[in-house]
Amino acid sequence: MKAAQDRRMYALAGVEGILAILALAIAFLLRLPFPQAFDSLALYWWALPLSALVLWYSFWAVGLYRWVWYHLGMKEVIHLAWGINMSSLALADLLLVITGFTHPKSIIVLNWLIALVFLGGTRFAIRLRRELLQAKGPSPVGQKRQRALLVGAGEAAEAILREMGRRAPWDLEIIGC
Repeated sequence: MKAAQDRRMYALAGVEGILAILALAIAFLLRLPFPQAFDSLALYWWALPLSALVLWYSFWAVGLYRWVWYHLGMKEVIHLAWGINMSSLALADLLLVITGFTHPKSIIVLNWLIALVFLGGTRFAIRLRRELLQAKGPSPVGQKRQRALLVGAGEAAEAILREMGRRAPWDLEIIGC
């Protein structure tokens, strides 16, 4: 189980590294005129893998490689935002210190925005895929579900309902809480 989980994390890190490289390349292509964008990418070719390394370190530092979003909450979203913010700021600092980066600084902002969409989308897609694979349809035709009412559960009722929807098929129809 642990080995399979490690393989999934390595695969996720690989995909996120590729997406970090794409985010920086797309930021250059969106911000600069076409011929200048390709010239700049040829000049800053080394920054593309550097963006993946910085992202991996940032995500590791905030703990994003310790879990995958099976249960999405504000904690996970905040960690993702911190990781992307850290990697974008570190990459911007490295580009400024190493080269002076005379290109428009909006490339860094575009990189941040594209990375947020790509990497957040990747994590969200993992969660969505899991939910869709585990979703169980209604009871077979002709089989009646027993009606149930959750009483006195408060906010826990929402968590119970969510968990019931994610787990094995229940022969219960919740009519209220």
